Amino acid sequence: MGSESDSINRHHIAIALGIGLGIVVVIIICLVLAVLLNRRYSSRPFVSKDKEEKLRKLDAVSPVRTLEEFWSNLKGPITSSEGTDGQFNCAVCLDPVLPSQNIRELKCPHIFHKDCLEKWYLKNHYNCPLCHKPYYVQETQPGTDFVWMV
Repeated sequence: MGSESDSINRHHIAIALGIGLGIVVVIIICLVLAVLLNRRYSSRPFVSKDKEEKLRKLDAVSPVRTLEEFWSNLKGPITSSEGTDGQFNCAVCLDPVLPSQNIRELKCPHIFHKDCLEKWYLKNHYNCPLCHKPYYVQETQPGTDFVWMV
C-alpha cells in the first residue's frame, strides 16, 4: 500500500508540475505577443492622408524656405563670415544647415532642416525642440479621463 500511495503522490506532483509549467508558458507567450504588438503599432507609419493633412497644418505655422532666403529676409545676403562656418546647426539631427537646404523656421525663431522638423512634428511634438515653446496648438486636446491610483 506504501508503493501505491507513492505512485499516486508522484502522479499528483507530475500533474501539478505540468499545470505550473503550462501556466508559465502561457504567460511567456502573452508577454512576447504584447511586446511584438506594441512594437508593431508604435512604429506604424501614418496613413498618407493624415500625414499630408498634418504637414499642411505645419506649413501654415512654419513655411518651407532655404536658409539663404531666411537669412536674406532677416539680415541681407549671407557673407562668407556668417552662417556658412557652422553657425547654423539643426538641433534635431545636429548637422549643419547649408545655405541651399530647405528649412522650417519657428516662431521662436529657431530653424531646422525641413525633414527633421517634419519627423519631429509627425511624432506629435508641438513644441520647439530647443526652447520648448509651442509652435502649434493641437485642435483636439488629450482627454483628462485618467484613472488616478492612490
